Amino acid sequence: MKKQLELGFELPIEVYEENGIYKIIDGGHAYEAYKELGREPKNIRALSFRDNAEKVAYSRHKNINRLQQTPVTYTRSVFQELKLRLGVKTEEEVKKS
Repeated sequence: MKKQLELGFELPIEVYEENGIYKIIDGGHAYEAYKELGREPKNIRALSFRDNAEKVAYSRHKNINRLQQTPVTYTRSVFQELKLRLGVKTEEEVKKS
């Protein structure tokens, strides 16, 4: 990321608002590279989601082809999305509510 920024590429940062705070959903590594270089990102895109399931699905789809996505992390993200979409709770989550 840092090398791309040094070469002049502008990398997008995607954020969403939660409880009045903007959180990065995509572009976290690029954001860190901008900070290291002492630059402000110019390409920030604010997103909104209908619900948490949509947010999880978006994140999963954005990360599906990235190197850090292993079969285990991919499976976990699919499971998390299904739980949210179907309203399924684990036994531990039921006890907490």
